[in-house]
Amino acid sequence: MELMTSSIRDTDLTEEIADLIRETYSENLPVTLRVSKIGDRTSGVLRVTEDGRERARTISSHVFGLLSESKRTMARPGSGTWITFEMEITSDGRAATRCDYGAPILWGPTGGPGADAYRLELERYPRDPDRIPAWWQNILDEPSVAWVPSREWLDEMDARFAGA
Repeated sequence: MELMTSSIRDTDLTEEIADLIRETYSENLPVTLRVSKIGDRTSGVLRVTEDGRERARTISSHVFGLLSESKRTMARPGSGTWITFEMEITSDGRAATRCDYGAPILWGPTGGPGADAYRLELERYPRDPDRIPAWWQNILDEPSVAWVPSREWLDEMDARFAGA
């Protein structure tokens, strides 16, 4: 695993995110935040503690905006940028952050994006070929399949809308 250095702006953004979450959920610590972003696809979860139980909450647009800025400022030529951002704020308010540049993303029940999102990520944040994880390269290597309607489907649509 490669270590990346952070700029002062990266640190400021991380602190701003932590401060926003601490302010909003001060009564519900500990809190965990996990956001994955590839190309134009984002998935995230914020978990808080309420009545001793973990509950999911909506991530504010302000936090998403700060995360997008963090992704841009942490980009490094040839190395890209993080694809998953994780933050944990402990019950005493201390924040720990992890930015992952290469582990596979767990997209959940809707499944992950197609190769186009991964290509867009590489256009925005280029990586040297040896910095593209094998799992990511496998997605890029999958042939794109354009949907072509069958003759039966076309006939059904023609029949359905002929009288409209």
